[in-house]
Amino acid sequence: MADEITLTFGLSMTKATAGQVARSPDQQSVTMTGVHFVHKTQNIATSAEALDIGDITTPGYCMFHNLDDTNYVEIGYDDSGFKPTVRLNAGEWGMFRCTQAAPQAQANTAAVDLEYIILEA
Repeated sequence: MADEITLTFGLSMTKATAGQVARSPDQQSVTMTGVHFVHKTQNIATSAEALDIGDITTPGYCMFHNLDDTNYVEIGYDDSGFKPTVRLNAGEWGMFRCTQAAPQAQANTAAVDLEYIILEA
């Protein structure tokens, strides 16, 4: 079966001093070659920790939502120390294709709850 994943994306910005830009919502269908996924909420501490990705061997598309009201969380990988590649401020979410086999996360000032969905590539 093909095109099991449907991604929807749109963006608009209006700022008096900068102007405006908009990208109408668009959809893309993508084939999921794996069979595993994880959807959970994990409490993330202020030191880097591995995300629980269950049986996923190759993470693919992922969506993260920082459920905290105050603190930001960073998502990244460990290469002789934590290397953040994504930052989500309080309440923010993000969606992208993961390129790391073992994604990690680290909260800023206090632990945060991070909701995530990770699909096997």
